[in-house]
Amino acid sequence: MAYCPKCGVELDAEARACPLCGTRLEKKEEKGADQDQPKDQDERRPARSRKQGARAVEVVSVLAGIAAVLDIGIDLYSSGGLSWSPIAIVAMAMIWLAVAMPLILKGKPWIIFAVLAPGELALLFLIDVFDRAPWWFFRIGMPVYLVSLGLALAVVVLSVISKRRGLNVAGYILAGAALECLAIEIILELAAGQALKLIWSPIVALACVPAAGLLIYLHYRGINKPLKRKLYL
Repeated sequence: MAYCPKCGVELDAEARACPLCGTRLEKKEEKGADQDQPKDQDERRPARSRKQGARAVEVVSVLAGIAAVLDIGIDLYSSGGLSWSPIAIVAMAMIWLAVAMPLILKGKPWIIFAVLAPGELALLFLIDVFDRAPWWFFRIGMPVYLVSLGLALAVVVLSVISKRRGLNVAGYILAGAALECLAIEIILELAAGQALKLIWSPIVALACVPAAGLLIYLHYRGINKPLKRKLYL
């Protein structure tokens, strides 16, 4: 026999509230079901996330396929053959790879990097193959790509190992952009066979590096107290 936990009156087995004091009663079965519900929801989230990722990849793939077919049709109609459409298709493949791989390999950043890095480099080589211009991949394309990839990886690693992320990430990006500009100008001048004489990249670096240093300084000075209080605003 059940009793009201508040007034002690005897209750019917099916009672949901005390007839004397009105105290609402909870059944153990219902409470257990309520406790199990969040766990079921947590179990459903990964499956739902995977389905959403698969749908996004499907949509991107269909759009890329339609664009590729249209490019080929327009190229055949206007040029009587395949002239520029292979380059456009390879460029779309690079975009598809950059969008689809993080969705397919979600939660596996190093595997994503291992797939994207050589994949994008191979597609960049194909653009040079279809370009009909003097070979630029080994002289310009690959060096610029590898420098950009290395700097991007460095920014990501610095951001990940930082205990607190904020303005420091923007500072890392600016510093990486300054280094990339210097590297690009060096690569272009070496590819052209010119004497190494930096012209525009030092100007960009001089603009980016102080801003990057200021952002990193403000970030670490603003950890313990609000930044406005630090600057007396």
